[in-house]
Amino acid sequence: MSNIRKSGAVLFAKDPERVARFYEVLADLEVTHSGKDIIVLESAGHQLMVHPIAPKIARTIEITVPPKRRTQATVKLVFAVQSIAAARAKAPGLGGELNPAEKMFEARGFRACDGHDPEGNVIQFREDAAAPVKAPTRKAPRKGGVDYATVRELALALPGVIDGSTLRGIAFKAGGKLLACKAVHRSAEPESLVVRVGNAERDRLIAREPDIYYLTPHYLAYQSVLVRLAAIDRKGLAALFTAALPFVAGTRAKARKSARKSKAGSVFRYL
Repeated sequence: MSNIRKSGAVLFAKDPERVARFYEVLADLEVTHSGKDIIVLESAGHQLMVHPIAPKIARTIEITVPPKRRTQATVKLVFAVQSIAAARAKAPGLGGELNPAEKMFEARGFRACDGHDPEGNVIQFREDAAAPVKAPTRKAPRKGGVDYATVRELALALPGVIDGSTLRGIAFKAGGKLLACKAVHRSAEPESLVVRVGNAERDRLIAREPDIYYLTPHYLAYQSVLVRLAAIDRKGLAALFTAALPFVAGTRAKARKSARKSKAGSVFRYL
């Protein structure tokens, strides 16, 4: 697919693989080369080349979670997509964010929405202005869903899991580490559960069943996935807890090693 006639852009990134994945999914680009020094993504007429920032410079750059938008940048990348709404729904799970629908605008036959990628670079997605503005299609919720009583039953059935609920909502811990809790941040949908599964498993779940699993920028730092209790069934939640337990056990082991250096309080109590 490579062609010297193609126009394109070069983007320098602290985490090239994560940034490249963001554009691969949201901008519908194909990775045509992936090496240590460059990742090339292409469409029929354009290239995006993602280069790692030199380590000496990268160490001076802090990428916050969620990333702070670099509004003072003098360049903005623009991509045409089939659906801005679909891109908006997927962006948080890939580390970025798009403006809400009410901040979109139209010009010269297209509808546009600004946002940022996982490192805060300002971007814009465009769709045909003739396309109707609508939310991305979502599968019908599974009948019944689960309630908090079922959540408690399934969580406490796991070995070593205890009830750590507070006045803010239900919470369950394994070995002193948070396994799951009610999502109380205002960015989460009502009746959502936070389950700690790790970033890789989170991305896989969201990509496979976006009707059940989702993410908001607030929860990016917690290596967790948000679960719509109305959309998941008992079997699915039990499987999710079973997958989450080894991850939490692994973080517990790491925490024991780092405890000798720091006694900082857990951020997860603020979930």
